[in-house]
Amino acid sequence: MRPNTISPKVQGRSARAPNRPLATPRFTLLFILVGLAWGTGCARNAFLEIELRLPGVENGLRYVSTQVRDPGFAFSVNWDRSGDPAPVDLQDVDVENLSVESKDESKDIHIKVLFCTDPNCTDANTNTPQFWFAVEHPFYIGERTRWTRTLTSPTAPPTEEPQPGKDTYIDKCEVQGCAGGSTSVTNFCVGSTNTHFCER
Repeated sequence: MRPNTISPKVQGRSARAPNRPLATPRFTLLFILVGLAWGTGCARNAFLEIELRLPGVENGLRYVSTQVRDPGFAFSVNWDRSGDPAPVDLQDVDVENLSVESKDESKDIHIKVLFCTDPNCTDANTNTPQFWFAVEHPFYIGERTRWTRTLTSPTAPPTEEPQPGKDTYIDKCEVQGCAGGSTSVTNFCVGSTNTHFCER
């Protein structure tokens, strides 16, 4: 396996859209940044919990495949799907939960959300309707952070990569965490600074 690849390690609990019939269980996935030290306990790891609120089926795009990589993977090329989890069926679920683990808190991540007509997303390529996201500094050792996004149905692939100032570039101040349980916080940096609550 090439360095810097993120591959699935654990899949677990089921989740179902409340307004959709019960079918195949949805998986919660745990990704590990490969090439880093293993087995040292959660206090020396960092976790990012991702919640993707998915749309219904439109234009025959019934399946979704989510890929998570480090920034060494360019958005404009196809990512090898051999180590990715199976796509999800939008008729079964409307929320996808991903857990990404790292032992290096300096890492950013890239995310692709591919919408497919084939159950295995074998039709997925650079022309597939999809979303791209770049998440800045989502990891803090010993902490569990969170990012949530509501998605619509895409009609085409993006025409430009995520950049600071764009909606698809997730600034570290948008990554939830270390706010003392407050549900009213939207900016997770201290005041007007660029210091995240988890960096205090």
